[in-house]
Amino acid sequence: MVKISPDTIVINETQVVYDTIFVYDTIRISKPKPINDISNQFLKDADTLSQIKAPQNDALLKTDSATIDKKNRKKQAIENPLIPLGCKVLPLEDENHSTQPEKIFRDSTATNFKKNIISVKNNTKLMKSEKHSTSQTPKYRWGISSGGGGWRAQSSDGNLQTNILFTPHIGVYFEKKLIHNLLLQMELNYRWSPIKGIQINQNNFEEFIKPPSTEGVKESEIFSWNVNDENEDEFNLSQIDIPLKLAYKIRNFQPCFGFAFTRRFNADNGNYFNVSAGLDIHITKKISLGLSYSYGMREEIQRNGQVMGIVVGNIITLPESKVMFTAYPPEEYLSKNSGELSSRYFDISLYFNLQSN
Repeated sequence: MVKISPDTIVINETQVVYDTIFVYDTIRISKPKPINDISNQFLKDADTLSQIKAPQNDALLKTDSATIDKKNRKKQAIENPLIPLGCKVLPLEDENHSTQPEKIFRDSTATNFKKNIISVKNNTKLMKSEKHSTSQTPKYRWGISSGGGGWRAQSSDGNLQTNILFTPHIGVYFEKKLIHNLLLQMELNYRWSPIKGIQINQNNFEEFIKPPSTEGVKESEIFSWNVNDENEDEFNLSQIDIPLKLAYKIRNFQPCFGFAFTRRFNADNGNYFNVSAGLDIHITKKISLGLSYSYGMREEIQRNGQVMGIVVGNIITLPESKVMFTAYPPEEYLSKNSGELSSRYFDISLYFNLQSN
């Protein structure tokens, strides 16, 4: 029989290796230790994060309370923080943002410190490690629009131009986010003029008539004018506009640029293209204000005229024995006041968002 002393343990063919030692104890500090001293313990002589020196034993823990004293403010307590000696301790950047635990704690032997959250009580506010929400550009939105503006036409040399017509419009719009704050906009609008008729300036009529012509005769009594084979007095603007633009969102402002296709319903039923630019202003999430200007890329209106009297040289005989003497042949006057005009218009629109995502 083998005698074994009471303080001896015999293990046959078994080896027990302890790779981690946990110390279960509580270290009490009579005077609260400033948090800056705790940070300096790890950040001393370190210029970068890679140079931070940590104690060799990663498993030892300390539980205690520390205080923060900032410029004579009321002391704020971090209650019972669980701080591993081997972690990287970083100072908080400011009072309103807390460093996330994922950036502070790293894996330690046999312990998962990522589940611990440090909270700081600041008067009635509780700062927690969480992401702050920011406004984002919707992936898409669509709705209805309405508004009005001014429409006019002008020749390329500027000699001929119409009066400004008030043109209200209604329609729908669709907007899709491409990348970041770059957006694609498409609209479908119906535009019309409530009042029939159009007037084109006559700048050289007084120079055209010479005495001893019959006094009080108007230009409309000598010449008859038509626009796109339609009498000027019967001209009625009615068209469909389909703008396609690229926009870039800068906070509540959204400048845009693109092109617009126009289908006009009149005597010729013409199709035209315009260059369009504008600015959208987001008033609320549901309402936006749009400003836009469009310029015709080619001539859309053809103006022609004819003499309503009998022409003999530079003399025009009108009904009721009215006689007009002209400074040059009437055909030359017709040529100066006929030609092609392109349109341009300015719009103010309200956009009502019905759905977005």
